[in-house]
Amino acid sequence: MFFWNSPTPFAQKKHSLKVINVGTSEIPPYLSSSMKKGGALVYSMEKIFAQIGYKPVVHYVSWNRTRIMAEKGEIDCYAPTIRNDLLPGFTFFKTSSKVPWVIIQRKEKPIEWHKLSDLYKYEVGRVLGYYLRDEERQIYTHGVKVQSTTDNSKNLLMVATGRIDYAVIDPIVFSFLMQTDPSLIPYKDKLEINKQPLSLSDYGIAIRDSKKFVGLKDLLQKPETIEKLNRYVIEYLTNKDYIQNFILPGS
Repeated sequence: MFFWNSPTPFAQKKHSLKVINVGTSEIPPYLSSSMKKGGALVYSMEKIFAQIGYKPVVHYVSWNRTRIMAEKGEIDCYAPTIRNDLLPGFTFFKTSSKVPWVIIQRKEKPIEWHKLSDLYKYEVGRVLGYYLRDEERQIYTHGVKVQSTTDNSKNLLMVATGRIDYAVIDPIVFSFLMQTDPSLIPYKDKLEINKQPLSLSDYGIAIRDSKKFVGLKDLLQKPETIEKLNRYVIEYLTNKDYIQNFILPGS
């Protein structure tokens, strides 16, 4: 487990910021223990939370581990998440609407589908430790051939080398990995995003239901706060001091 920027007693006294423990996974460029400032979302959350005196201390673990830590009271926030995986005792605050969860395919062998059942004949890769969307759960319960792996890069590499037919992923994460991961760069012209997304989801931040976080919840309910949060994410993703050799799609 990696604790990003864990504060010392001196640091807490110096900055007078209260700690809020945040659970998340390795999802570069949004969140990663190996990236400057912890990734784009951590960079943004730190700026937003500081407005009311909080500092996020991020625990990079699997989604399953996040659930356990939440149940034990070891974290009071987790992100990013989708509404249908909200844990008991937490409130969901939407930060992005209808974000596509896309299918990655080989250009030479595109996935042809119109309804979900059309995907049952294909072999798919699954990254262990991530929460599942409803569409993924439905696919996995129909006897589909699934190859599991531990991270997105390995999953994409299985598509590129023909071990599986497709993978599913966030489009920005896909673009980032294809531009920056040495194992995937040789295949950057072989993979593409299918024209039809598997799903569209509202992303957000989950905060524990506690009186001590009322101020933070009030802040996250304001549209201007969410606008700032997303602006800080873009600021990070387009700053060469934080990310090298990456061009944000559409920028």
